[in-house]
Amino acid sequence: MVHMLTGTVTLIEGDTQTPMHPGDTACFKAGVPVGHCLRNDGDAPASYMVIGTRSGCDDVTYPLTGDTLSIRNGIKTYRNTDGTVINIVPYHGA
Repeated sequence: MVHMLTGTVTLIEGDTQTPMHPGDTACFKAGVPVGHCLRNDGDAPASYMVIGTRSGCDDVTYPLTGDTLSIRNGIKTYRNTDGTVINIVPYHGA
């Protein structure tokens, strides 16, 4: 979940672009593999709060590259599109 505090950004979620202003909130349904990010197109800074569970078990797909991330038992494993491990690092979010 993202909650806008100051400034204006564009939420990009898949092929959809939505302006977000202070007080706006966006939520992202778990298990739906649609990439999302915020883009600040203006000259003014923007601030927002990110709220999430930081689950110890999660799967992430990066739609622009096809790379994936899996989080299991305190370990983050990044893989490229053919499944080759790119990096393994500790995960301290759970």
